[in-house]
Amino acid sequence: MSALPVSANEGNACLTPEERERLLALDMDAFDQDMQGGWRVLAATPGCQGTAAELIRDWREKHQRSDAILFWHEAQVRAETADTEGAIALFRQSLKPDAPGNRAWNAYVEATLAFMAKDRPALLRAHETLLQVEPPEDMEVKDGKVDVTMDNGQTYTLRWPPNIDVVEGLMHCFDADYATAYGQACRKAGAPVGHQD
Repeated sequence: MSALPVSANEGNACLTPEERERLLALDMDAFDQDMQGGWRVLAATPGCQGTAAELIRDWREKHQRSDAILFWHEAQVRAETADTEGAIALFRQSLKPDAPGNRAWNAYVEATLAFMAKDRPALLRAHETLLQVEPPEDMEVKDGKVDVTMDNGQTYTLRWPPNIDVVEGLMHCFDADYATAYGQACRKAGAPVGHQD
């Protein structure tokens, strides 16, 4: 995996040694799933994405974790910093064992890998695979959407299959960089293919 270039804004300006140790001591949920905490605050700070990617790597190594989602999130941050080689290697590590319950996730990962490699035919194949994923028996699809109840009791209506909007965004904005193609604007229906912001 290639090293991330560190901008002049990174290093101690992004993360003090004390804050780094505090973040590395967090449990998995607090480090990775807190949308206003953990590595996410650092990744949302302009100029600090490289430091955030390194923090995810260091947390994963310290806690000896190989969760697919940790590789995925580090890959996403590296992709946003244009570390294509490093991102691709990490996206590959986020693939799950071939099993029915993992088909949607793996198709999403394959679509992202195809986008990163700028392989449009592979992206279209992954999209087709994702479209063929059947919902669980206890989940009802209405007008291409499902209701999902989270652990906190909140219910959200999402498109089925999972991440189809992201994959279509990658298709609509195929010639853009990852950060742009992953964004909400590219996910909107009717966004022109090859659109760049």
